[in-house]
Amino acid sequence: MARDIYNRNAEYGGSFPADMATLTFGKLANSKGAVVQQLNLNYEQAVSRLYEIGSPLFYYVHGRTDGTLTLQQVLGPSDIVDQVIREFGDICSPSSLQISATTGCKVTRATKTIACGDCVARQFGASMSSDNALLIKSMQLMVGWVAQN
Repeated sequence: MARDIYNRNAEYGGSFPADMATLTFGKLANSKGAVVQQLNLNYEQAVSRLYEIGSPLFYYVHGRTDGTLTLQQVLGPSDIVDQVIREFGDICSPSSLQISATTGCKVTRATKTIACGDCVARQFGASMSSDNALLIKSMQLMVGWVAQN
């Protein structure tokens, strides 16, 4: 372990290729050519703290879960946002998606997957700026549940 000029430890922890991430949206094909620029997944549970009068005790009360997934795409060869809206737009027929990323190099590779289920489209947007004239589409999904392996 080496010390840097700020007297901190610096140690090599491994490598992973950034281009090994994949997105799979429900029954749609993979997202190659979709020019997806950003993906945010938030999934939370409501937790309240209750205090007992006259006692130092407190209690956690678990509430319901809620999740959203936001996707931004530059309009390019594959218009995944329009396909995703068609796939996830029917509130009576929610769909699922998977986000997968491969870590490590060569023989030490491992794939991690986050599955989002019972998702429905909630919001659609588009924007363009004068500096690059790129049309950026965005959408938000309501996420029913999240699991990972």
